[in-house]
Amino acid sequence: MDSSLRICRMGEHIQKVFPTDTVLIGRPLDQVFRLIRPDIHVEWDKVLSYGRHIVFLMENRLQLRVGPTGKIQLKGQMKYIENKNMLWFLCHPVLESADDMISIGLHLTDLNLFDSTSDLLITGIHQEREIESAIFKQHLWTKKLPAVRRKLNFCHKKNQALLYSTMPKHIALLLQSGIHANSICECQPLITILFVYVLDLKSITHHLHAADAIICLNNVIILFDTIADKYDVFKVEIKADASYMLVAGIHDQSHMLEGNNRIEISSRRLLNIRVENNDEEDNGEEEEEEEEEEEEECNKNPSGLNATEIIAALSLDFAHASERTYNPISNKPFHLKFGFHSGTAIGGIVGTRNYQYCLFGDTVGTVSLSCIFTLTFNQ
Repeated sequence: MDSSLRICRMGEHIQKVFPTDTVLIGRPLDQVFRLIRPDIHVEWDKVLSYGRHIVFLMENRLQLRVGPTGKIQLKGQMKYIENKNMLWFLCHPVLESADDMISIGLHLTDLNLFDSTSDLLITGIHQEREIESAIFKQHLWTKKLPAVRRKLNFCHKKNQALLYSTMPKHIALLLQSGIHANSICECQPLITILFVYVLDLKSITHHLHAADAIICLNNVIILFDTIADKYDVFKVEIKADASYMLVAGIHDQSHMLEGNNRIEISSRRLLNIRVENNDEEDNGEEEEEEEEEEEEECNKNPSGLNATEIIAALSLDFAHASERTYNPISNKPFHLKFGFHSGTAIGGIVGTRNYQYCLFGDTVGTVSLSCIFTLTFNQ
């Protein structure tokens, strides 16, 4: 090729793969072949600068002798001939198998005896194809990475929501930071505990099948859960006697942990901050999530009610909602009993298999006893 990148000479074995009436000599290189690699515009200066260092890969633009579907790829290096100011493309056809060679109209005798192309065809080695396939798969995986990351974040949010529903958020964060579950124990100086008893449970279990009884009870509990989600409260548990236990006023008491645990928590949080800062995108998403969570918590108590006021308002909502929920046996609203009390309690994780956040103390016992002397609602 001359300085205008017009073809001046071409090997006879390459020429014979094109139709005999196709004019090749004197045509611009870009009209006969398409440059695949490197991904540059076909210009003399660029080809000259790249030609000393990398391998070029070209593919025919013009139709081959075997038909319009035939394709031949030529791979090699550009050599500059200074005294003639010309570029020579020393190449060989890229062939994956003997079928590829036959399909473009070549034979083993047309190949260079001093390269490994014929040996590769005979022995069936496909190293280049495997590398290109691996690169292609890597590109595909790279394209799938954002979707996988979104799916992972979605699953992470679901797991966090499930964890936060079983224990207070600050307790869950302690577990995630690596603190041993049974070492978590805190004193809540002033909380308000609510017990709601569904008195119709025995009649339901005696007159309905087990599945129907579960469905009926589940409807009541889902109603209570929906109402409780609007308030700044934590559902502790549902007992076997169909009592629904809620608590308001639980706050993070990790600053009261022993020195070693407090140092461990601080170091782990600092490590988490450093890891998060390494990924600005993830860090930004987490900040947005934290802002949304803080906004949601503020919306649950916009009036700034204290724990006792929250429980009192929640009890009234329970009472009003229960009037629209009927016992399928008596066709009357469910009979409920409410009891709540404020005081001090000890909270912590009990067990090593199925973690459960529990509250202990006189406040819990007082609430349970108060329900005995409480009037039945909807009676």
